Amino acid sequence: MSDGASHTQRAMRFSSKGYYGLRAVFDMAFYQPETVVQVREIARRQGIPVRFLEQILHDLKKVGVVKAKRGPGGGYRLSAAPEDIPLAEVFEALEGGIQVAPEGTASAEGDPVGAHVVDQVFHGLTDALVNALSQISLQDMCKKGQQIQVEKGPLPGYSYSI
Repeated sequence: MSDGASHTQRAMRFSSKGYYGLRAVFDMAFYQPETVVQVREIARRQGIPVRFLEQILHDLKKVGVVKAKRGPGGGYRLSAAPEDIPLAEVFEALEGGIQVAPEGTASAEGDPVGAHVVDQVFHGLTDALVNALSQISLQDMCKKGQQIQVEKGPLPGYSYSI
């Protein structure tokens, strides 16, 4: 039944908050998994506005994905090892849950039986997406980063000389 269209033409979208949040926790897991990292560092490496990133990290802190350290040398770090943080946890915290749903709802007009069937299909898709995101950890993302040879040496933007 496929018409040969590429997957990029049928994209399901998450909010910028979910997308940037995932990039931020990936950054912490990939570059500095066991240490505190400043918001500015993550923002610079990932191209995320600092103020928006602060809001995202605050939300992730409220649900326990990250921990914060105040004061000089303060910042954020992951609250668990990367292999213990599933992507579903990040998305649920930032998106307010995960749900596959149509943009509009046809249940108010048209065939209510058809709408019920379509709703059931979307519930099944939601369950499958939650299950898939629960099976992928930040560690899996780090492995993918290594596979595609993301630079892991000195942090981007820093140069050291003696």
